[in-house]
Amino acid sequence: ALASSNEVRSLDLSASEDLKCKNIMCEKIDEVCVCKLARFLVQNPFPNLESLNLSGNSVEVLPEPIFDVQSLTELNLSYNKLIQLPNSFER
Repeated sequence: ALASSNEVRSLDLSASEDLKCKNIMCEKIDEVCVCKLARFLVQNPFPNLESLNLSGNSVEVLPEPIFDVQSLTELNLSYNKLIQLPNSFER
């Protein structure tokens, strides 16, 4: 059985095909899209998530909803292409 989002403590989205944009109107088609990652986090709240692995996704910008996960203590962003962090990163 699948765990409910309340039970998830660790989430591995490294080099994830699921984060690639499939919207033909998006300039990021077939690339990891920040809006898709943000939507995923908003639609699937993980109140007990402690570890999130986003390595190897070529992410350039982090979506704000990542910083709404208050239980998050480990965020793996290795092998990405970050060019800026959201303002909430300073909180």
